[in-house]
Amino acid sequence: MVAAANIYANALVKAFAGDINLTSDTLKMALLGSGYTPNLVTDAEFSTIRSHEISGTGYTQDGVTLTGVSLTLTAANSWTVSWAALTNYAYGQVVIPDTPNGFLYRCVAGGTSDGSAPSFPTVVGETVVDNGVTWACMGDAILVFTSNPAEWISATFTASYAVIYDAESGTYTTEPLILLETFAAPAAPDGQDYEVVPDPTLGWMYFSPPS
Repeated sequence: MVAAANIYANALVKAFAGDINLTSDTLKMALLGSGYTPNLVTDAEFSTIRSHEISGTGYTQDGVTLTGVSLTLTAANSWTVSWAALTNYAYGQVVIPDTPNGFLYRCVAGGTSDGSAPSFPTVVGETVVDNGVTWACMGDAILVFTSNPAEWISATFTASYAVIYDAESGTYTTEPLILLETFAAPAAPDGQDYEVVPDPTLGWMYFSPPS
């Protein structure tokens, strides 16, 4: 299970084929303007969308290299985010029950949880309704892909999207696109330092590997 809504469809295929190594390849983040129309299925290489890359003060063409890249596998009962009563949950958040049972649960419909815990299923893929939230059993471990924030110093530009891609070849012709971040509102720093920051718990994206 991949729980990043904005992962490019080709990325996992290339990763499993050995064309992408998330921990040893050079990975970059580039910023795109509002003229880009995302297509997570047909967009495959950075070269196909490079014409939509922004320009501006403090921004260098082809983006910045990600540092501190990591893949971390965590068993369910070691996950630090537990279900809580009367709490608002957004799509994609991951919890374990307040009494751990060896499984993780992904929010597949956001809302506010009930005052008492639901009966969490222990079959992968099964769901349970928790007041305004729906949880899906996602497995017994989670693999999180993350890095340090991507940063631009004293920047002046306007951007609507960020893409992470594999820049290992250095040719900017066939670099695989990995994922897309869509900004809630255009980023428009005016002479300020600007960062795109991964989720502190879930990183850029996460996987539930086969048990």
